[in-house]
Amino acid sequence: MERATDQSYRKSGAWCEVASWRVSGQTVMKAVRSVDLSKRRRTGAVADRRCVRYLFIQADEDHVPNQRGLRWQPRLVTVHEGAEGPPEWRRLILPKRFGGLYPGHEVEQLYEQVWRYLEATYDLEQVEVILVSGDGAPWIRRLCQYLPERSSCSTASMPKSA
Repeated sequence: MERATDQSYRKSGAWCEVASWRVSGQTVMKAVRSVDLSKRRRTGAVADRRCVRYLFIQADEDHVPNQRGLRWQPRLVTVHEGAEGPPEWRRLILPKRFGGLYPGHEVEQLYEQVWRYLEATYDLEQVEVILVSGDGAPWIRRLCQYLPERSSCSTASMPKSA
């Protein structure tokens, strides 16, 4: 089950210290789903959260053609604490990526995933500003509205008149 957090159920079941046995992906899935999370203790929930002044969210969509000549537009969101290193080798600090196909109003699921991650990972009372950068697409603007009001959400690369 521990390996299933980082890789597929099938790959998790295929790995074993003794090569004489394997566990199917279905068995791994059943084991993961059988865990009762309601009994899990939450110790020091606020103390375990990261305290940062600034959070950065980059949002965009990709354009992926399919075999029928249409295009899919998966939504992509990266949350991070900034960048470090020399300009030619910049690395994001603790990046967390979200993405998938969210047609129409299903994009609310993406907002909820991002919000749950922010709430679980950061002490949002300590965050002064959440900076969202994107191309100004309507779904990115709605992401800004979805974020907490106590944080000022600004949009880099988005014209104010649009």
